[in-house]
Amino acid sequence: MPDKTRQEKANPQVTETDIGVRTLRKIKIYPLSMGDQLKLTDLVSEAMQAFFGMQAEGSDDLTPEFIAFVTNLLKENIDRILEMITDEKPLLFKKDCTNTQLSEIIAIVYQENFEGPLKKVRSLFQRDEILEEATDKQILSSLEQPSAKSTGTDSQTSTKNRLKKVG
Repeated sequence: MPDKTRQEKANPQVTETDIGVRTLRKIKIYPLSMGDQLKLTDLVSEAMQAFFGMQAEGSDDLTPEFIAFVTNLLKENIDRILEMITDEKPLLFKKDCTNTQLSEIIAIVYQENFEGPLKKVRSLFQRDEILEEATDKQILSSLEQPSAKSTGTDSQTSTKNRLKKVG
């Protein structure tokens, strides 16, 4: 029974993937906490700003420089990033993980922590825009429609006839 309770409480965003050079083994990739997500975003932003600052001074071909830059970024920060996303020991992870496996892990981290939330936020803005458009259309259509039935000013009894009867 305790296993069922543990499974019920398991975070569905925890993803398992295989790493290994000679033999594969499963590792867990955890979702980033909000604090870690902000740290990772800051890290990438700072790195991109530095890269594009260097690029403004450099050549026209971004590819080799960009690959070298990303590789260096990962080398310098892999231990910090691994602490955020997995329980793996950095040294063991580095020995067991191939570039292809690392790119898969990066895709998992992006999809779970950035892509999904971005889609949700976009859909909220789109929903607001749709509601706003629908409200605008309702207001315009109500203004364009003729007003309700006449107010009844063409009464059958005229005021002249009333005055004659009184006087």
